[in-house]
Amino acid sequence: MININIPNNNINERKYIIDILFNEFLGLEYNLNIINNAEGYEVILDNGSILYVNDNFFSKYKNDLEYLNINHLPNNVLRGKNNFSDIEYVILYGSNSIIINKNIIEFDFDIFASSFFMLTRWEEFVVKDRDEHNRFLGKFSIACKYNFIEKPIVNEYVEMLWNMLKYLDISLNRKKSEYSLLLTHDVDLPFRYNKFMDMLKYSVKDFLFSKSIMVFFKTIEEIILVKIKMKKDPIDTFDLLMDIAEDNNVKSYFFF
Repeated sequence: MININIPNNNINERKYIIDILFNEFLGLEYNLNIINNAEGYEVILDNGSILYVNDNFFSKYKNDLEYLNINHLPNNVLRGKNNFSDIEYVILYGSNSIIINKNIIEFDFDIFASSFFMLTRWEEFVVKDRDEHNRFLGKFSIACKYNFIEKPIVNEYVEMLWNMLKYLDISLNRKKSEYSLLLTHDVDLPFRYNKFMDMLKYSVKDFLFSKSIMVFFKTIEEIILVKIKMKKDPIDTFDLLMDIAEDNNVKSYFFF
């Protein structure tokens, strides 16, 4: 079994991200050991090989949650390449320095703190910029600022981590992931013409938007046809969506 040694601070954060990467993504069993005065992460494989990752984040903030500060966001985002990644990857904490020997890899890129930053979204706690609905928008993020918002960088880190582990111990096997479709529909409004005020609102709205009296009368006509059940409400598409789902042998989930 893999043994992973971690420093004796920010333990819950370290446990979380190691479990996500090794268990959730790769399906690898491991023992976690907390080591006083350790300066990095030491991953010791069954054959004695070692992956050592420098701690370039949590070791700087010894007290619980001390890292939650806007000044501790990544401020020198780099790009890197090495033998274990087919693509250029994003470096949030640390550098691209890597030393590769037969039985040991020493990596200065803090893959654990960088993954933790992306998955927990703690930047949304320390960055107070919000839109008019009090939402944190993508444009406020480090990913947008440094132009990697469309890259699945944690998945890229996982592949690089796996390639390093496999280099050190060829006998390792990761779990297989299978694609599945989860089809969901958010229903903010099930009907367009439900109440009298809805009818009035949409007829006036359509007229103001189109500036056409013909559109206004077409909306009135549609309302009448819906109410006398000669036409379906234009946004009542549930039967259609269910038929499509059944034809393709998938489930549809509706959230009202």
